[in-house]
Amino acid sequence: MPWKTTRKKYNILIGKEKVSKKRGHPERDMQESFVEWFRKKYPYLATTEDGEPGLLISTHGESLLKNRRLILMGACRGVADMLLSLRLGNYAGLYIEFKCHPRKASKEQVVFMKMAEIGGYKTELCYSCQEGMKAIEDYFDQDRGALAVIYQELFQFRCAQPERAKPKWHRKDRR
Repeated sequence: MPWKTTRKKYNILIGKEKVSKKRGHPERDMQESFVEWFRKKYPYLATTEDGEPGLLISTHGESLLKNRRLILMGACRGVADMLLSLRLGNYAGLYIEFKCHPRKASKEQVVFMKMAEIGGYKTELCYSCQEGMKAIEDYFDQDRGALAVIYQELFQFRCAQPERAKPKWHRKDRR
């Protein structure tokens, strides 16, 4: 991995990302760093790189609303970027919305987050990868005993699953 890419990911990880119009997608880079951290820290809760299901789900899709069929299937604007579908304490799960600093949540996002709170979910608006990590840790701190039991059950479940072949898109010999 080139040094610039590594340095960029490090800056995003510690919350020192810079927003510029030339740069591309800083929110996407922040989310990628967050998911990478989550996969390392909680491997049995995270969706794997091979596409194995997990409890941390990305709800983000840039071309989502460009496809009319997805809209007819129920896709909508304003859904938070990440969902941790794990009931802990008084919450049904955790929604995390990532934003780069001068940006604010859209009207649709504010409405969705309020509706999610009414529905029993905890919601967080994070302006850095570090804030996202803190949101996850705070969510887990409310009931570490239940988290340990769930984590152990997921570990046993994943270990009991037969080894699957990697999908075709994952193979390096593809031309």
